[in-house]
Amino acid sequence: MNLLKPRYIVPLVICLTLAYFIYTAFRTDKEKLGEVTFYKDNNIELKIVLIHVNIPLHYNGNRYTVACRSEQTNIPTNDKYEWDSFMIEEGWNHVPDSILSSGPGDDPDVLLAYLAEQAKKHHSVNEQGDVLVKRDDMNFLSTDRCRSFREQKPGVKP
Repeated sequence: MNLLKPRYIVPLVICLTLAYFIYTAFRTDKEKLGEVTFYKDNNIELKIVLIHVNIPLHYNGNRYTVACRSEQTNIPTNDKYEWDSFMIEEGWNHVPDSILSSGPGDDPDVLLAYLAEQAKKHHSVNEQGDVLVKRDDMNFLSTDRCRSFREQKPGVKP
């Protein structure tokens, strides 16, 4: 059978085109849109990382995460997982999610600036380097400069 015969070319092109569109439509895809630091001192840095996620038949849109870096996070932890899931570079740790409101528009720079302002209200660092992530239902506290976080009920002193 010769596939270059004219009667086979059109169906072949249609099949290849459909295969390409099906492949791209059902492929999980992530793209880093940007990041911005919203807190930095001599010991700790906190930033917002914004990515665009396409999970077929589930979610297609922007997602953010907060990352933290200190001398404690340079010790290898789960860097491959954090890059694959959140696009956080080596030496940074994922901070438990705070609930930030969705930002205005689709421009990544405007969205990052908005999220950074929201994050300042939900993340605090004291002089000892303890990081507190405030949520309505649960807070998270790191006493080892972002190496690990533990749950803490709101209003309870560590």
